[in-house]
Amino acid sequence: MELWILKIFSLSLISIISFVMGLLPLKPLTMLKNKRIKDETSKNIIDYLNCFAGGIFLGTLLLHLLPEVNEQLAIFEKANGLTIDYPLAEFLTAIGFLLVLILENLAVVCQRRWVIAKNLFPSESGEHSPLLKDCQASYENVKAEIRTEVNLAEGQQSDHNSSLLSNSHPPHSQTYAHHHCHDHHPSHSPPIAPPPPSPPPSSPPSPSTSSMQSGMRAVVLLLALSLHMIFEGLAVGLQNKKGQMWSLTIAILLHKSIIIFSLGVQFTKQFSNDTRRIVTLIAAFSIMTPVGIAVGTVITFLGNKAKPSSSLNLVSAVLQGLSTGTFLFVSFFEILHKAIGDNDDLMKILCVLFGFSLSALVNFYF
Repeated sequence: MELWILKIFSLSLISIISFVMGLLPLKPLTMLKNKRIKDETSKNIIDYLNCFAGGIFLGTLLLHLLPEVNEQLAIFEKANGLTIDYPLAEFLTAIGFLLVLILENLAVVCQRRWVIAKNLFPSESGEHSPLLKDCQASYENVKAEIRTEVNLAEGQQSDHNSSLLSNSHPPHSQTYAHHHCHDHHPSHSPPIAPPPPSPPPSSPPSPSTSSMQSGMRAVVLLLALSLHMIFEGLAVGLQNKKGQMWSLTIAILLHKSIIIFSLGVQFTKQFSNDTRRIVTLIAAFSIMTPVGIAVGTVITFLGNKAKPSSSLNLVSAVLQGLSTGTFLFVSFFEILHKAIGDNDDLMKILCVLFGFSLSALVNFYF
């Protein structure tokens, strides 16, 4: 059988298995999330699966993605007779990490400013925003309290004057003395200070901002892994021997199956009410490796049977280094941080350890 036919078969096999593995956790997790159990068993199962996925991502990051960047850089150095002592792989990973950190925070700031502007300014229909309505209501309440205090003070002063007039008239000298003292020491009661205005109620953080942040991280995770999978598929497509092609295909299938299963867990958690989005994201990720295989197959079919050039290795190292940094950011800030958090549940730590061990075994044997 021709080699290009085997490559088409391998890319089809990878696409189908990846899609099935990605959708595998969708139905059970959705049922668990919608099922209300008093002892929170369903929530614990989802958290444990999330920790397991975090362990897999941690192992993939440290044992697969980062060594792949170092390998591509080593090939480039050997092909060009260079010796670079600087840790370029770690530097590229840090750049990718910082880029995602900056871009995400900029997006969150823009989202918050948009929400504040939407709340502060009235709509086109002339109706005031909820924030303006709350401020106006607080202002009216303060005015009413001050008016009540002033009326109460005036009523007390009027009652005091009436009681003085109802008493018997004193002698002239006493009256003179009383008025004389009254002129020098007025008996007006001190004005009652109005209560300090209560501050407007602080609005809680917008749930749309948090949702946007989590959704953005899920998409960043998908893009980072997709870029890596394209280059893995490219390595399969550039193979000239059937044995090497099949060994790479099996290794990619094992790696990609556990990774896309973990992605399915993450997407189901983030977009539990949007099944269409989950299926779309899983389908998009499933075809990334076949795209790389197709590109490599076209290159070999056009007659370029040599090994990839050093420039291709450099481009691969740079792009995969940046994607490794984005993967590092999402793995720790979105998955492991939220999965473990401040909880001292030992079972979650064991799930992370189990996921990492599985990823380590797959990388060791394949």
